[in-house]
Formats: sequence, C-alpha cells, structure tokens
Amino acid sequence: MSPGVAFLTGGLRAGWWGGGWWGGGLITRLPLIAGFVLAFTARYPRDLFDLLVGLDRWVLRVAACASP
Repeated sequence: MSPGVAFLTGGLRAGWWGGGWWGGGLITRLPLIAGFVLAFTARYPRDLFDLLVGLDRWVLRVAACASP
C-alpha cells in the first residue's frame, strides 16, 4: 500500500502518531471535525463533504487499480 493511501485510510499507524487513539487516517479525522462543526453551527460544511466524498472515491479507485 502506498504511503498516501495508507495515510488517508488509516493504514499508517506506527510512524507519525505512535498508533494510539489518534492513529487513524485523514478519512477518520475529517468526519470528527465535521461532527464538531455540525454540533456548534447546525450545518454540515459543504466543502468538507465534497472533500470527503472525493477522498473516498480516490481511495476506492486506487484500491481497484492496485488489486489483481
């Protein structure tokens, strides 16, 4: 798995953060941030939604191309 895909999906655990509670990837963290924004403003940020959908599509596309 490439480091970019591993960082986005949470597969790169024991390097930068030590693999503890905060060991997930970017796709794990951004919805948490969106949840806090949603709790305080009662609106889901559209740009963040578009970014998350784009990242999910990219990861699935790379996984499909990388699988035999």
